[in-house]
Amino acid sequence: PLLHGLQKAALEVLDFNPEFLKEPLHLAKPLEATDSVPLRLACDALDRVCLHYTERDSVFSLKQAQYEALILGQGTLELSDIEGAFSLALESGWLIKVGENAQQEPLITTQHIVLLEKLCVHLIDKGKGVVKPLFGEHSEPIKAIQADPHLTRGQKEAVVLLLTSPDRYNAIQGIAGVGKTTALKTIQETCVAYGFEPLVLADTSRATEEARQSSGMLSMTS
Repeated sequence: PLLHGLQKAALEVLDFNPEFLKEPLHLAKPLEATDSVPLRLACDALDRVCLHYTERDSVFSLKQAQYEALILGQGTLELSDIEGAFSLALESGWLIKVGENAQQEPLITTQHIVLLEKLCVHLIDKGKGVVKPLFGEHSEPIKAIQADPHLTRGQKEAVVLLLTSPDRYNAIQGIAGVGKTTALKTIQETCVAYGFEPLVLADTSRATEEARQSSGMLSMTS
C-alpha cells in the first residue's frame, strides 16, 4: 500500500533495489506519526482505491478516486478526511498529478506506477543484444512479411523488428487504430508456423483480456 512502506519491503524481498529507486522509496511520511484516527482510516481507503485502479490503469481521476474512497469509508469518514489523505499522499510523492481529463479534472498516478516504468526502462537497457533473434533479417519468413500487401509499412517495421531483434525487450508504440492488433496476429501466425509459441504478458488484467480477445494469443498477467 502506498503509505505503509510495503512497496519498499516487497522490492527488497525481490532483491531488486537499483539506485534510481532508493530515493523515491524513502519519500513517504510514516503513517504511524499521524494521531488522527479518521485520517489513518482515510489513508487505508486511499490505499485500497489506488491499488484497485492501478490493476487496470496507469492514470486515473483524482475526483473519482476520492469519491470511491469516501464510499469505502461507509459513512464513518468525512470528505475532509478523504481529501486530507489524498493531500498527504500528493505532498509525500506517493501520488503524482499528471494532467487533466476531458472534463478538466486532475488525473493522478502512483509512485509505484512511475517506478514500474523506470524498472521497464532499466530492464530494457540490460537486455540489449543478449538473445539470438528468432529469424534472420533475410530469412524467408521476414521476406514474406515485407511483401505482405495487407500490412502497412509501420506494421511491417514493427513485426520485423520484434522477430529479428537481438534485444530481450523491444518497445512498440502506437495510438488506437494504427494496427497493433494486426501486427500481433502476424507475429502469432509466423511464430506458430515455425514452431514457436508466443505469450503475451501484461501488467493489468484488462490489458491481458484485451490481448487475448483481439489477437488470440496466449495471455497472462505478469
